[in-house]
Amino acid sequence: MLLPDLLDALADAGVWFPNPPADLEQIEAAQRELGKVFPDELTYLLLRADGGELRGPHAGLSPFNCDLFAVHNQDPAWTDLAPMLIFAADSGSNIYFYDSENELGRGLDAIYLADMGAPFRNEAIFAASSLAGLFKRIADGDDPADSTNR
Repeated sequence: MLLPDLLDALADAGVWFPNPPADLEQIEAAQRELGKVFPDELTYLLLRADGGELRGPHAGLSPFNCDLFAVHNQDPAWTDLAPMLIFAADSGSNIYFYDSENELGRGLDAIYLADMGAPFRNEAIFAASSLAGLFKRIADGDDPADSTNR
């Protein structure tokens, strides 16, 4: 399912709670501040919802709003994840990031998660090959942080 249809279906099902959308100027300002171009699917999400909360049966996902990208991507505790793009947190102690240069080998802009307390690339867990895949996986009851689901 494509991201637009999936977001609508998840909102209708009462599991996706989007914030009001960002405008293009907010997104461009966040990108300039980081010196990074966001993946198209993330830009699309921000134009529909500047943050929000996905509540799956066993996991959650809270994509950041435009104001939080710099805070999380410039945190000195997470320097091992540079040049990754941290874009969300879960309902536990994990952060999600895009591998925008395919450094971890699962494809351009593959999505991984890492523990906030020890965010190291070599300990990152592959979560999905796309944002739509991640939303669907969590909404369907999978917890990407659960080692039995890898």
